[in-house]
Amino acid sequence: MPSSRGREVVIGVLTLVLGGTAAGDMFVLLPRYRRFMEGVGVEPSLPARIALTASRVGLLFVLVAVGGAAAAWLLERRGRAGALSAYLAALSLLAAIYLALAACAFWDVMQLTERIH
Repeated sequence: MPSSRGREVVIGVLTLVLGGTAAGDMFVLLPRYRRFMEGVGVEPSLPARIALTASRVGLLFVLVAVGGAAAAWLLERRGRAGALSAYLAALSLLAAIYLALAACAFWDVMQLTERIH
């Protein structure tokens, strides 16, 4: 059984990987895909629209995530064991859900390019 500290490190690394990937999609890839879809007049699917809307308010999500991590860290320091790990696990889950929604936008563009060819 891994130690408590080992689990926190794994959860922290997982959160960084998923959060970094979601931020890259949110700030770099999805705005370009959105402009492309708007340029050719394609209506994205509902999950893709949700991801595109979330990418427009991405900075707000990042600020809330960092603020929540700071609050969870303070709770952890004040004796509430597991607060930071629980917060990071929930943040990882939200990042994974966002990545799944963003994949729908990529799927929409892929279907469009298949119809063109």
